[in-house]
Amino acid sequence: MSNRIKGENILDTLNLIQSFKPACPAEPSGFTVMGHTFTEPVLFRLRRSPISPGVFAILIADRAWDTTDYEVIYVGHCDDFSQHVTRVHEHYETWVAEAGDLENLYVSFCPTPALPEAQRRAVASSLIAHYNPVCNQRAGKQFSIGALLGIAR
Repeated sequence: MSNRIKGENILDTLNLIQSFKPACPAEPSGFTVMGHTFTEPVLFRLRRSPISPGVFAILIADRAWDTTDYEVIYVGHCDDFSQHVTRVHEHYETWVAEAGDLENLYVSFCPTPALPEAQRRAVASSLIAHYNPVCNQRAGKQFSIGALLGIAR
């Protein structure tokens, strides 16, 4: 007894089998820095922030306007990108000013749902030390002045 359906030829069978094969996973898009994988940069105004904790990078297109290269201007970490990486972020205006306008402001996410907050902070700190982003420098100065004045932020 044959397990073929009447009128079916071998090519039809092979095509049917092929259609049920799982597809190979796509190569992850984005980039890896210091062992941490970030999503492909997207315009900040078009972002779809993941609902996940992690580390994020605010970027601008390279000053030479080569859109394949980016400059890191801020690195941060949070418990939920969708709630934190928004236009109401405390440094948003600084990011836009550094970018020149909203059309040059990009964001990239590194979701880290398995890392506790202390480890996310350590990842962000190591990236800040590596890139020395201009907006983190300004934020650090603001925090230092606040600390000197005894103002908690």
